[in-house]
Amino acid sequence: MIWHYNCPECRRPVEVDWSWLKEEILCPNCNAQHYPPTPGEDPLAYVSGHEWPKEMETIVVSRHGTMCAVPGCYRKYSTLAHRRALEHGGRTSTENLLPICAEHARVKGDRSYDEWVKALRPEALAEPTLPEPDFSTAGRPGPGAAEPARVTTDRVQPIAAGTGVRFGIAGLPAVQMPFLRGMVGKLVLDYDWRLKAGSWCRVFLVAWPASQVPILAMLGSAEFDGFASAVEHSTTTDDRGTGHVELYLPSTPAGRWTAAFVVQGEGECLISEYVLAGIG
Repeated sequence: MIWHYNCPECRRPVEVDWSWLKEEILCPNCNAQHYPPTPGEDPLAYVSGHEWPKEMETIVVSRHGTMCAVPGCYRKYSTLAHRRALEHGGRTSTENLLPICAEHARVKGDRSYDEWVKALRPEALAEPTLPEPDFSTAGRPGPGAAEPARVTTDRVQPIAAGTGVRFGIAGLPAVQMPFLRGMVGKLVLDYDWRLKAGSWCRVFLVAWPASQVPILAMLGSAEFDGFASAVEHSTTTDDRGTGHVELYLPSTPAGRWTAAFVVQGEGECLISEYVLAGIG
C-alpha cells in the first residue's frame, strides 16, 4: 500500500510504502528529513486504490460518527464510501471517505456520493431509520441556547460515538455530523476528558441548519450564527473526569441540521471518549 502526501518542507509530492509511516525518511525532492504525516495529520494524503488502512477508517469514523452518512439512515456503518469516486478523480483519503451502512454501500456502487444522494427519491430520505431507545435523559437548556423545543418522548437518536480517540484544543470541530431533526428537541454530549496542570478548556455542543456555514471563531459570542451550549473545565493539577453538555433545538419545521462539538482553551486538554445523541 503506497502512501501519497506533500513534503512538509518543500510541499512537493512524496510516495512511501505505508509500512514506513512511523520511520523518518529523506524527501527525494529537497533532501529534508521528516516523518510522513498520518491520516489524522493530513486529511488530503491518500493511499493508492480502493482499499484503506484501519488507521484511516478510525479517523474517518471519529470525525463523522458511527452512523451511516446517508440522510435519514441511522443504521450503524459497516464500511466507508468515497465521496468522489476514484473513477472521477477522487482519492482514498480521510477527506474523501464517509461511513456508510452495508445496504446503502450496495446500492451506491461506484457512483460519487454527493450526486447519488441528490438522485435518491425524496420519500427515501423523509423517514429516518431509528434504533430502539437504550437510555433516557432530561435537563435544562445550556447557556446561549434558543428557547427549548418541547421534548415529548424519550426516544434516542444516536448521532456519533468514539472510543480511544484523541481530540485536543483546536477551535475546529472534533466531530461534525449531519442529521435529520425529525422529533429531536435536544442534543446530548457525554465525554471523558483529561487536563494537564494549569490548563483549561471549554467544550461546545453546536448545531446549525445544514444550509448554513457558521463562523466557528465566533463561538461564545453573540455574533455566532448558530445554536451552542458549553461546559468549562480547569485544573491546577493533572486531572481527569467526565463531562455532559445539553443543547435544546428551536421549535422550527423539521429539516436537516448539522451537529458538532468543538474544544477551545489553553494548555493541554484531551477528549478520549464521547457519545453524541439526539433526544426526542
